[in-house]
Amino acid sequence: MRKSISTAIFSAATMMSSSALMAKGFNLSTNPVYLINNELSAGLDYGINKKYTVGLEAGYIFDNPSSGLSGYETDGFELGVRGVIHQRRYDEDGFYGSAGLAYGALSITNSHSEVVKISAYAPRITGGYQWTWNNDFNIKLGAGLRRIIFSESKLFNNSLSMPDTTTVALELQVGYFI
Repeated sequence: MRKSISTAIFSAATMMSSSALMAKGFNLSTNPVYLINNELSAGLDYGINKKYTVGLEAGYIFDNPSSGLSGYETDGFELGVRGVIHQRRYDEDGFYGSAGLAYGALSITNSHSEVVKISAYAPRITGGYQWTWNNDFNIKLGAGLRRIIFSESKLFNNSLSMPDTTTVALELQVGYFI
């Protein structure tokens, strides 16, 4: 009897500590490198278990008056989904692999009309390393491949043929577990 009570207490304590560690199931992140291309980005990932996360990402491409395109306005967005597998737990240091799919659209206009309009899908795979401090603040650094598949390309309202292309996908995510 005494042994079964201590076993039950140990089992309950183990389950409680395990669920307490999983309490921070969301990671809110941004990619500061995107600012080079005038894009603000945000991501929200959810830990579906200790090693796997699924997430949403969004970006807004804003106008930059110092870009040299005097008299033109730039506007665009990007929305995507991703899944990540971690070597260890998702809230610890370790290697990771990621796959995702994004859709984005960009338009450049002047005072008279729309000059350029582009939209595309972009599947990607990346891998890298994640550093985590106090199971809260985290940085991911990775690289991989992205395929850009153009769904619409227009120049002065005329269709423009743009070939699909494969590019290097660089990843720098700064995040915080909430």
